[in-house]
This record gives sequence, structure tokens and C-alpha cells, in this order.
Amino acid sequence: ELLSSVDLSFTSKPVIPGDDVTASVTKQSKRIQLGSGLFHDSKNDTVRAVRAGILRYSPPASYWVE
Repeated sequence: ELLSSVDLSFTSKPVIPGDDVTASVTKQSKRIQLGSGLFHDSKNDTVRAVRAGILRYSPPASYWVE
């Protein structure tokens, strides 16, 4: 069951401030933990990068920009 919540298709990718990464971080679950470099825009229900770097992922649902 834990394996079903792991995003096996995720690949790290470069991002710049303003990039919409919603599709990348919500493939497996709507319940995610955002780390540094990411911002949830509740008005538009989107997740955006707020700094340049590499979008990273740690199971089961943590995302950040490194």
C-alpha cells in the first residue's frame, strides 16, 4: 500500500521562479508537503516555484527546490 503512494514516474527538473509545477507534484496525491522554494497559491490552487533550482522529491509526498 505504501508503494502505491510513491511517485515512481517523478524525475527531477530545473525550475525558475514563477514556474507552475502543479502537475509534477500532484500526480500521486493531492496531500503533499511543500518544502523550500515552493509556494501554494490558494487563489488559483496551483503550486509555483519561488526560486531557481532543481525540483526534488522524497517519498511519499515531499517536494522542494534545491
